[in-house]
Amino acid sequence: MKPAIRGRRAVVAALAAAAVAGPLLTASAGAGATGPSFRAYAPPPGLARYGAGEPTLGIHPRTGAILVQASVRTLRLTGAGTRRPQWRDVTPTNAVMLGSLDPLIEMSATTGRAWVSHLNGACSLMAYSDDAGSNWTDVPLGCGAGAMYDHQALGAGPGVLYYCAHDLLAANCATSADGGDTFRPAVPAWTTAYCGAPHGHVTVAADGTAYLPPIACFDNAAATAVTEDGGLTWRMSRVPGGTMGGDAGNPSVGVGAGGAAYLAWGGRVDGGFRPQVAVTRDRGRTWSRPAVLGRGHGVVNTRFVSAVAGDDDRAAVSFLGSRTPGDAGAEGFAGTWSLYVALTYDGGRTWRTYDALPSRPVHRGGVCLMGMACPGRARVLLDFADLAIDAAGRVVAVVASSCRDPRCTSVATDSGGTNPVVVRQEAGALLRRRPAR
Repeated sequence: MKPAIRGRRAVVAALAAAAVAGPLLTASAGAGATGPSFRAYAPPPGLARYGAGEPTLGIHPRTGAILVQASVRTLRLTGAGTRRPQWRDVTPTNAVMLGSLDPLIEMSATTGRAWVSHLNGACSLMAYSDDAGSNWTDVPLGCGAGAMYDHQALGAGPGVLYYCAHDLLAANCATSADGGDTFRPAVPAWTTAYCGAPHGHVTVAADGTAYLPPIACFDNAAATAVTEDGGLTWRMSRVPGGTMGGDAGNPSVGVGAGGAAYLAWGGRVDGGFRPQVAVTRDRGRTWSRPAVLGRGHGVVNTRFVSAVAGDDDRAAVSFLGSRTPGDAGAEGFAGTWSLYVALTYDGGRTWRTYDALPSRPVHRGGVCLMGMACPGRARVLLDFADLAIDAAGRVVAVVASSCRDPRCTSVATDSGGTNPVVVRQEAGALLRRRPAR
């Protein structure tokens, strides 16, 4: 839970009417002719003036419009990949009038419905849109009874929307069968007898199987909770040989079209804190041996690991990585953080990692994920970033950047100073052989 972030109605009225072009920042991944290339899209000054810690995104399956939730602002990027990308503020009014303790966005990859959720104490305010943010329907009670109090997560699947949150004793998930208008009472996904209550985001497969990974288990095992009956019952699946640890943030699950699920997390390995990933093809009953990412780039500290998949044998993991050893959560940490994207095209047997923006690091200094216990400027990126895949199979990430120039002169302050940056794959092999229908 973060301190409430409040906006102004007048600012929203002025910005919502304007579609503006933001700076276009090109950067090759530096991987040669066969590697992918990425482009960064940043909104113009003013659209994200309230900060952008822990941004999330969704991509409309038909129009390709990218919605970004950055603090209380919901921003829409259209025309990505063209010479004239356009940004527009499409924030639902309830977010700005009442503020938010935890903001996020989720979008259905099949219907294109987008949900914005703002934690508001024991429940959340919610709004949904079927036209990429042009119009919104408010949901004043955007949670299920018993799903509280912190760190809410949304996951959209076929005919169901999950709302998960945690208290001191359990991670709890409620479901909606009417598109988010109402929710059933919550069911515990696990209790603190097994793992800590805080969790990552929930991911739903095409067959309805849902995955909710805990941030930490008491035996330091990498794990995810799994439900195969629409959230009525959950079981914990642990990855043999997979160890969490350190301060990497939320684990993440990406699910392919045929059900292969890739669990990605950060943990201590080989004397550093690096991202790891394992794949299951039987809903978490067995797992592949974990693969360690980032070694070739000298990454020894990791934050904000996110996973997506397209075809079952094609997946991506993004993460912030630093080559500087030491306590990366300390305010005095001197390391610089870059965005890396690792890709597999053979079902996770081999991975290749790329620096997505080699001339543009996103943060300098500590990145602390211990909430209110964090020192000052080490807290400005908050708890996570996000990764998605568009209908064609391009990888699209969003990160909070605190840097003002390629040397990464920080603009971060105790109260914000971050801006959202969308990083979109512009060339290279895609995660889908054929566009999604």
